[in-house]
Amino acid sequence: DERAITAYQAALHVEPATTGPRTNLAALYDRLAELQDRRAGQASSLGDSPAADKAAAEANRLRQEAARLRGEELELFARDARLAPDAAFVQYRYGMLLYLHRRFDEAEQALEKAYALELNNPQFLLGLTLFYKERNRRNHALKFAEQLLKLRPQDRMYQQIRDEIRALPPGSPGSSP
Repeated sequence: DERAITAYQAALHVEPATTGPRTNLAALYDRLAELQDRRAGQASSLGDSPAADKAAAEANRLRQEAARLRGEELELFARDARLAPDAAFVQYRYGMLLYLHRRFDEAEQALEKAYALELNNPQFLLGLTLFYKERNRRNHALKFAEQLLKLRPQDRMYQQIRDEIRALPPGSPGSSP
């Protein structure tokens, strides 16, 4: 883990304005925070309060650092999305990052833009399908799920997603077309 952290930090030092290493480092920090949470739980169950407190504090520090990195990454993706408005994958990644930051309206715009740039890209269709499914917008989700299946009719995962969406109540919030 230390070698990976060092490598990501070196990449950020060499190329501070690039996207990618921050996301990877943030994910690593999240995994390390989960490990510290487990250590805190184990120490607590053994009655070792100082060790539990130390591990919990480290988990908190790691999560804060991950959040800071993700905030920086969002700014860089916003820049990239502005500089490359016709780059579908950039728009898609930006939309997904906005979604993770719970900026749903902006995420929807970026994801829809990526889709508009590449109408038959299964990754973009799947992203929109799952976005609308999670946002309880059944009809929108179903529309994109059906498009996925037109591209890949034998894909069992796409079939399952479509069936899950079909099983949602028609009157669910946001289910209007």
